[in-house]
Amino acid sequence: DDGEEISLDSLPAGGAAGAEEGDDRLKILVVESTDRLGPLLAGSLPAEEYRVLAADGLADARRLVDEEGPAIVVLTHATPSPLIDLLEALRAHAGAAFLPTIAVAPPGAEPMDFLLAGADEVVTAIDDASLQLELRQVLLALR
Repeated sequence: DDGEEISLDSLPAGGAAGAEEGDDRLKILVVESTDRLGPLLAGSLPAEEYRVLAADGLADARRLVDEEGPAIVVLTHATPSPLIDLLEALRAHAGAAFLPTIAVAPPGAEPMDFLLAGADEVVTAIDDASLQLELRQVLLALR
């Protein structure tokens, strides 16, 4: 399954897969500037247990927090400064202030910077396989 690419482009508006009344799967909000992490999680987590919501920026993330009530937020960006700004801005939003939040730090970034900005966990990985493993471990611990 390593060579298969999954895209969130085919998801309904708001990036929610299988959004149905009474859906009791754990909702994970992925906030990213690239279409990489959301498809990676959607393709690697059991669909009957997890529902991945995709946001492409702060405004979209705030809307999905209010409308969908995710249980966990995962944020990523290619460079540290915008990721820290995004994390701080999302934490300032009332609906996201106490949500467990995972920052996926870019290579070479200082994990403590993300913890000080409000992340509950910081994941650093050099490839997709190790990223999937680290995120799954954190998600299981937070669940």
